[in-house]
Amino acid sequence: MSFASITASGIISEPKVKFVPTKVGEQKVMNFNLYVIPKNKNNGLNEENMVFACSVWNNQAESFEKLLTKGREITLQGNFEVVRFTTKDGKVVEQNRIDFANIVGLGNTSEDREVIKEMKEKNNKPVSKTAKE
Repeated sequence: MSFASITASGIISEPKVKFVPTKVGEQKVMNFNLYVIPKNKNNGLNEENMVFACSVWNNQAESFEKLLTKGREITLQGNFEVVRFTTKDGKVVEQNRIDFANIVGLGNTSEDREVIKEMKEKNNKPVSKTAKE
């Protein structure tokens, strides 16, 4: 697993929130998919667009539940890995996954700024934000 920063991303599925059992008890998780167009594509390089399955956990899931919606453009950072699994019909699939760590870019609406402010107060730690507060 490695740390990655994903830019120019659009959320392509409505985020879904659920509770999952873990070793430390039940935890809240929000899952959604991001569509990413490589920056180099405009420079004539033949890189393919990618889809990332993203997970946001616990307090961050609760905070961003109001903010992350289908169609929203975000820039995020997190732990990246490629997971290989077999579907029910026997097809082997590789999936790009990111365990969310931080939003580093977001719209600049008053609603966005208010949610980020609430999250900072709740978690008592800084959250990177490109919008001016």
